[in-house]
Amino acid sequence: VPALEDFKVVRVLGEGGFGQVIEVIKRDCGVHYALKVMRKEMLKECLGSSWRKKIALEQSILATLQHPFLVNLKYAFQNPEFLLLVMDLVPQGDLSEFVLTKRRLTPPQVKWAIMETVEVMGYIHGQSILYRDLKPENLLGHVRLIDMGLAARVTEAAPKRRSRVGTDCYMAPEVRWAARRRKPYGKSADWYTIGVLTYEFTQGDLPFSALDSPAPVYRGGKFPSPACKDFCEALLVQDEDKRLGSSEDGLADVKGHPYFEGIDWDIVSACKLLSPMK
Repeated sequence: VPALEDFKVVRVLGEGGFGQVIEVIKRDCGVHYALKVMRKEMLKECLGSSWRKKIALEQSILATLQHPFLVNLKYAFQNPEFLLLVMDLVPQGDLSEFVLTKRRLTPPQVKWAIMETVEVMGYIHGQSILYRDLKPENLLGHVRLIDMGLAARVTEAAPKRRSRVGTDCYMAPEVRWAARRRKPYGKSADWYTIGVLTYEFTQGDLPFSALDSPAPVYRGGKFPSPACKDFCEALLVQDEDKRLGSSEDGLADVKGHPYFEGIDWDIVSACKLLSPMK
């Protein structure tokens, strides 16, 4: 297990409530990594007395996952002041730049980003994990999913969760109303969020207004193709049991939608498709 002195700092990549993400070079091999530095005092203050358990769960999930569309964990260690996670370095920015600015994704770019997101979400679900925090800020470059802080393990005996977690405007209705309805939710909630992303990438806006009402208002819009429209709206169905992806073989249903006609998913999973991002 390495120590902090085994890495040379290059630059700060970003800052958050718990600490910083820093580009570093491992001195013995010259490889560049992203170092997530979390101050223990801030973790304790923000997460409460169970902070060690929550961080250990995130680290455990990261350690069990390895996929070309994930920012994978390489090392984890600590000192008296900090917890440190060494992860893949992804030089490109996240996809929020296409949401927060007037720059828009082209139809081929939308399909490419959603296709790779579907692929990695299928992998995560196959590892018995609900992601629960999908949003543009958590998708980097040639889609690389980051941040397992709100992910949850599920089992055959307990395949669903009840906590309201995630980013409000991307939250599936069954997650938003879980406490009030006293009804647990499962993997279908992540598919809903892919519908929100599809809508946002094609329309430049979020799909619903009046989110805090039992019947949010769908904004509609002009889609690149009928298949794209049908795919997006099938994922945005409010009833999780009728949503695309909700069946026992949900991943196959999503991948088999006409929106992805002609796609070779073996090539997608091997990360061999040329990125249309500019």
